[in-house]
Amino acid sequence: MAGCLYDVHLQETIGVLLVGSTVALLSPTSSNNINDVLTVAQKKQVSYMQTVPAYLASMMDIMLEQGFGNLEYLKTLDIGGDASSVQLLEKAHNCFSKNTLIWNTYGPAEATVNCTFHKINCNHPQDDIPMGHLFANYICVVLDEFLENVINDQEGELYIGGAGVFAGYLGREDLTQKALVHINDEVYYRTGDLVKIDCNSRLHYQGRKDHQVKLHGQRIELGEI
Repeated sequence: MAGCLYDVHLQETIGVLLVGSTVALLSPTSSNNINDVLTVAQKKQVSYMQTVPAYLASMMDIMLEQGFGNLEYLKTLDIGGDASSVQLLEKAHNCFSKNTLIWNTYGPAEATVNCTFHKINCNHPQDDIPMGHLFANYICVVLDEFLENVINDQEGELYIGGAGVFAGYLGREDLTQKALVHINDEVYYRTGDLVKIDCNSRLHYQGRKDHQVKLHGQRIELGEI
């Protein structure tokens, strides 16, 4: 459902084709019409869908109000682009088929689509929704303000390294130098996201280090307004 300007579009198209599945295409205006999206999902028996939390909330409201059912063919629901609440995921657990796997994923564009994942299990009480563990081709460090590694349950800034880290901002060497740092001969992207690591090595989102906010999954720098 993402436009071709967004990195997640690659996951929704090329990624789907690489595993032998079929891409269900929407009309140019359908992505802004939740009724159209739900109609296509039912008609085409869509088995995988990726969305942001705000869109998911609106989609579930319409599903319940207009009797779309639970999209029984949907096997995997991938939620990312912004922080998800426990309440939203519990509603999704009850709204979709019991056979639908729900994943919380995280990844800034500078690290290419997703770099962490967490399988949602609403049968166990939880205070927040973890970002989860890293995909195999990524590494990360969580550092305090003195650039020292934090201990479990201590807040720090997330730095992401690995195959998916970008080369830099086109024509903005000044921003690239601020965003990319070298740690132990590896290049890391400085996310600006504050996280904690729990005893199971899962990452938990705590907020932003700067004044960046997200609206419908799109990043907004308040200082540039």
